[in-house]
Amino acid sequence: MMRRLAGCVLLLLAASAPGTVPAAAQEAIYGDFGIALGQPFDQRMAQGTVMLAGNVEAQRFQPSYPLYLFRDYYAVVTPRSRLVAGIVARSVDFSSMPECVTHLNAVQGFLGRYGLPQVAAQNDREVMVQIDQGNRAVYLRCNRADHIRMELNYADYPMLQLRAQEAGK
Repeated sequence: MMRRLAGCVLLLLAASAPGTVPAAAQEAIYGDFGIALGQPFDQRMAQGTVMLAGNVEAQRFQPSYPLYLFRDYYAVVTPRSRLVAGIVARSVDFSSMPECVTHLNAVQGFLGRYGLPQVAAQNDREVMVQIDQGNRAVYLRCNRADHIRMELNYADYPMLQLRAQEAGK
């Protein structure tokens, strides 16, 4: 098992080798799927409230621009001002970590417009890359828990702080 995962991780590292994304091509992290970080959440997109890991309340939504492999989309919204603080997309279930990592490599290429992905975690239960731009970041990971899934997270740190303030935390 570990040998198969190691082979996939090598693919991950090769895909994030220096020089794959020219610095001039870097865009600011703004969001995806038809919603933008720091902007008002269009309540017409909402399909109900859910609790994500860490007791985080989020709005399930149908994206304007879905990305293949992802089936569940959530917006973390500030309670009073209704601004988008985070975006979460979860994939279909995969049969193995190597299969998930293969798809992670493809999606990380799509995210390359934001900068060079850096490996943030790499073990038999999780492989994660991130692109950090200071106040905003994108995290893409394969995780083995009850299911093997890929998750894509966009975070706006000042908006997440505002969310906590508005919630009285």
